[in-house]
Amino acid sequence: MTAVICDQSFVTPLGAHPAMLASAIAAGMSGFQHSDLFGEQTPVTFAPVPQAVLDVPLKAPFPGMSPPHIRLLKIAAFALADLTPRLPDTSVPLLLAGPEQYYPQNRVSPPFIQHLINATGLKLDRRNSRYFAEGRAGGLRALGAAMELLAQGDVPYVLVGGIDTFCDARTLSGLKKQWRLLGDASIGGMVPGEGAGFLLLKASGPSEANVGQFVLAPPQFGFEQGHLFSSQPYTAETLANVLRQAVKTLATPAASLYSSENGEHHYQRELTLARLRHKGAFTPDHKLVRLAEHVGDLGAAFAPVALALAASEPEPSGPTVVCASSDSGPRAVVWGYPGHQYPSSDQPSSDEKGT
Repeated sequence: MTAVICDQSFVTPLGAHPAMLASAIAAGMSGFQHSDLFGEQTPVTFAPVPQAVLDVPLKAPFPGMSPPHIRLLKIAAFALADLTPRLPDTSVPLLLAGPEQYYPQNRVSPPFIQHLINATGLKLDRRNSRYFAEGRAGGLRALGAAMELLAQGDVPYVLVGGIDTFCDARTLSGLKKQWRLLGDASIGGMVPGEGAGFLLLKASGPSEANVGQFVLAPPQFGFEQGHLFSSQPYTAETLANVLRQAVKTLATPAASLYSSENGEHHYQRELTLARLRHKGAFTPDHKLVRLAEHVGDLGAAFAPVALALAASEPEPSGPTVVCASSDSGPRAVVWGYPGHQYPSSDQPSSDEKGT
């Protein structure tokens, strides 16, 4: 089945308004800052959210919760504040993606959703809500689970979210020891970022009913055995294979590609291979957007923010593809485009393009 984005909200280091963020990206702006966040002699290049995000009041205290987790709550609460008044009156399930586990205490567990309810007063269908600790690909994993839930017909709407922050001393220390941070000693490193994105979804209807909304095909998934935490050989093949499965249902070549590539050679290699293998799936002049070049690595927030931007484009010339890769191996790809451009058959073509 397919689904449509009814509404969205997000926050990034370059703000929370789709048009403003798109303009900043088009102008080549970035939210990077040099900061001695943890008192180190060598400043860390980091992309923080605006201070107003961290000043948001929470409706309940959370004694004993770590500073990074409190920071996540505030980032999520800020992003949800704009969307909450427009949510349906009924309780909506939340399928939420969060950070990967870089060390045991770093893990954000499923009870985080209850913490978010307590912090914001948001009415959620807790029974059908789920949490995915998968990083960048987790946003699309949450999307896939949301579409399965909609297909069952028991709920009319589902909220899909992604939240993440790299503002964590132990996480950054580990990334630095692995030479993964951008700096004088690592020109192929990443800029850690943070943010949150939320999408309100419902099942799609006939083509004429989808006008003004963004239609999403089911995401496709794979697992890279040679991931960054693995000792197995890295071939960069998995993302190309997942992209092949996704573009099978593209009726026309994609005009845009949003990639979670963050500047590390590991991810540059697989994106290059995937694009070369499937040139026919994209228009010759397709737009390639690497959000990390502007807002840093958004982690689990990447996919919802990318889809929110794609859904907000005023006059897109064709479908948009979103590719996401997590450090621990998950790979995911999804495509979508505005309802008024959707094929009249209400179903994607089965033609394989660029495979």
